Amino acid sequence: EVGDAIRRNPYELIAGTDFQLGGQPAEALDGVPGLVDSLDIFALRGDKLYQLVFTPSPFDNPQANDDIWALYNVVMPSFSFLP
Repeated sequence: EVGDAIRRNPYELIAGTDFQLGGQPAEALDGVPGLVDSLDIFALRGDKLYQLVFTPSPFDNPQANDDIWALYNVVMPSFSFLP
């Protein structure tokens, strides 16, 4: 599970949200310790934990809100893992 893999790494689940990335279970985290102003997406595939980082966080930076969500809305639905 993604949450278990994240807990084995130096990250905490903060305002986590379950969803899919490339057909794999994923978590979206805002405010990961050590990564100021970022929205982080974690997905586990096989034994590898993948991380996408969108910065600045749209939740903490209203002036960047439209741009970050536009990027997010392009990247997330088009993301796929290669075989």
